[in-house]
Amino acid sequence: NRKYILSLFGKGTQEYNPKTNSLTQLSNKYLSTYFIDSKNQEWYVLNKNKLFVNTQKSNIFKSIPVHKQITAFYFDKSKNLLYTGIYNKPQIIITDLVSEKSKIINYKPIHDNAKNWISNIFRDSHGSLIIHENRDLYLLKNDKIIPFINLESLNTKQDFYNKSTLSSLVDRDDNIWLGYKESGVLRIKTKTKEHFIYDEKDGLQHSSWISVFFEDKQGRIWIGTEKSLSFFDKNDNKFYNIIDSSRSFSFIFSILQDSKNNLWVGEGYNILKVNIDSENKYNLHTINPPETIGNNINIYRIDSLDNLWGSSSKGIFYYNSEKNTFRLWGSIYDFKEIIDIDFQDKDTMFVVMYNGISKGNKLDLFNASLNAKLDFTYLKLFNKDYKYKNKHISELNEISLDHKQNFLTIGFSLKEIISPEELYFEYKLKGFRDEWISLGNRNFIEFSHLNPGQYKLQVRQSTVGQEPVYSKVLKITILPPFWKTWWFMLLSIVTVALAIYIYIERRNRKMKIAFEKEVEFQKKLANVEMMALKSQMNPHFVFNCLNTIKLFVIENETEKASRYISDFAKLLRIALNESRLDLTTIYGELESIRLYIELEKMRFAQKFDYVISFPKDMDTKLYKVPPMLLQPFVENAILHGILPSSKTGKLTIDVKKSEGYIIFTILDNGIGRKASQAYKNGDQLNPSLGINITNDRLKLFKTIYGMEASINIFDLEYNGIAQGTKVVVKIPIIIEGVK
Repeated sequence: NRKYILSLFGKGTQEYNPKTNSLTQLSNKYLSTYFIDSKNQEWYVLNKNKLFVNTQKSNIFKSIPVHKQITAFYFDKSKNLLYTGIYNKPQIIITDLVSEKSKIINYKPIHDNAKNWISNIFRDSHGSLIIHENRDLYLLKNDKIIPFINLESLNTKQDFYNKSTLSSLVDRDDNIWLGYKESGVLRIKTKTKEHFIYDEKDGLQHSSWISVFFEDKQGRIWIGTEKSLSFFDKNDNKFYNIIDSSRSFSFIFSILQDSKNNLWVGEGYNILKVNIDSENKYNLHTINPPETIGNNINIYRIDSLDNLWGSSSKGIFYYNSEKNTFRLWGSIYDFKEIIDIDFQDKDTMFVVMYNGISKGNKLDLFNASLNAKLDFTYLKLFNKDYKYKNKHISELNEISLDHKQNFLTIGFSLKEIISPEELYFEYKLKGFRDEWISLGNRNFIEFSHLNPGQYKLQVRQSTVGQEPVYSKVLKITILPPFWKTWWFMLLSIVTVALAIYIYIERRNRKMKIAFEKEVEFQKKLANVEMMALKSQMNPHFVFNCLNTIKLFVIENETEKASRYISDFAKLLRIALNESRLDLTTIYGELESIRLYIELEKMRFAQKFDYVISFPKDMDTKLYKVPPMLLQPFVENAILHGILPSSKTGKLTIDVKKSEGYIIFTILDNGIGRKASQAYKNGDQLNPSLGINITNDRLKLFKTIYGMEASINIFDLEYNGIAQGTKVVVKIPIIIEGVK
């Protein structure tokens, strides 16, 4: 199992196989050192001081025992048989993939000369296997190869027999299409041997170097040449040339069709995507692979997900048509001079090369790169080697550096089974710039003057247009100087804030003492004024009640007088008790109003009815209001609204709670405020005086309790006729003196 490695100036590095007496190119770079360690890993040092290690070796694919110098390939999936044609030998090799045994079938060429070699193998619509030799056509039946079409016997106007064919195809109608280097296209009907010749005069754009044929699902025959892409429509026997004024075609190597009826064309440096409809109208889209994919793009197969598998000058590539990304498996895999790629099943694939056939699982190709390990190799501070906590950087997931250590260099390498010249890197430093930055072949990164902060460095091997295969992460923390640390800034803020607080607190304390003195004085003054106002209300109220008793006595209504005196005594007791209070309960206020209304109702011989209402869930003994608040409004409603009216009066007092307020609504159906002016009695208290006194009490209420109260009076009218008066009194909710 010896391995011979040769490194020659101008030739690069090659491996020599003494059994086959052949050389395999490993790299185009000169090799200065080669070494195999105890783990059977291969180490290379190239002339530009690049170190490369092959940890996995190219044993992912297994060679199938067939002869070398393969020129044609056909895979029969139904029987698991491989058919291969050999250069310069009149024979077909049939390999059973199950037993991996092969058999050789020789044949006698129609024209025996040194140029006999098989260029293509395909089946017709009847299942017959047609062998296209460089000069003639044969059939394989019952393990025998027999002549099928002698090109010399066709008696064509051109001497096709002595000209080289470059491509061939049998279509669904069993027409054989042959493409030539210089003489255009030859079409042969296999049943009748009738033949047709096509060149420029028939509408074919270029008739030289006919490199590939392909029949699409609609039966069109596509033809690729060194300079053009055309198709032949059998419905009208016309050629249609795919013309793109913005570009010129290079050599067309292959044409395939996916499940969505898109045509994919492999040409020199690009891949073409052609959409064509039933009326032969098309759209052409060019896909430019990255430079690392190489040239001589050839597409061999489209898998079940419409992804392309092909080859280029640098190896096997895979193109994800949905993501528009490429993957390349390079020269280290020994994929060279590729003829075809095919799939035995969903995952098992063949790579057919001039020097043999390899078989393997396509998933292993992906995993070979996905499992590759990228490691950081060195850390330098100001261009000097540095070990963080005496550990090599490959052992670390994060580092923390002083703010003066902000000029650093980080090196890395990828243990991959691809040639060093095929390695491309990119990095992203989160916290500084959140996007991937290409490094090309450079395997180190320099950062200068990094600001204090936390960063996340990610490095991956990725070629533009290819799927990234691995990402290495290193967390970097640059510590700030102490005067920029959070604890120093916090301490400074706390110190300044404390000084400001002490100053403000002392100032506020002085202002608070002065303010409290002023508030206390204002409260005392307001209480004195409140008592003065209440003293005005109480005599007026008592005078009215005594006047009513007087009338009953004069009219000799002793029973009513007795009852009236009893209710008056109750009301007077409440009035005397509440005269000493700043606040009373809603219950107490409503009870005094009820007694007052009852007295007035007796006085005026049931001239009116009344209703006092409040919600069932309202606790009237809980909420507080100023005493004798409603009495002036009720008195005005009775004396100046209801009594002057000719109809039976109705007085309604409603209490409710809403949005932080107790709302009293006093509603009467009297003659209204305008008409009541004519009924004023000079002996009675002016109706506006009681309301003015109440307004003044509510203003003082705000001064004492700091809460706003309001009185609103509305004239009720219908078609210009007075219907009564409504008074709405709003008092902020107070529970035992608390808002």
